[in-house]
Amino acid sequence: EIILNWIQHTIIGYNYYFYNNDDNINIMSVVRQLQQYVMTWVPVASYRILTTGPDILDNVKDWNIISIYGDLDKKGKQSSERLLPYNKTIIELHGRHPCYLDSPYDFVIALYRNILFQ
Repeated sequence: EIILNWIQHTIIGYNYYFYNNDDNINIMSVVRQLQQYVMTWVPVASYRILTTGPDILDNVKDWNIISIYGDLDKKGKQSSERLLPYNKTIIELHGRHPCYLDSPYDFVIALYRNILFQ
């Protein structure tokens, strides 16, 4: 619940700052979508991807996977790049592993934009 509240407050603040009231974006609808996404979210240590075989990765080709890593996390970058052949979303933020501790606002906004515009 703490994560869901964090996401809601960050997105509402982002929406207030970047959009005016005339926009057609229903912010609470987006917040609910993000909350649903996070409730089914399975965070995985990205380094495990480095040793995962293509037979396993082929099984997740239809999943919406967003790989977010910090620019100071070399293994995170390698792991994310390994997902490129499977048409996954790759996002680099400032930070180490895990980058959501160094860039929490940017992390939430990256998820927001990906879900809103997919």
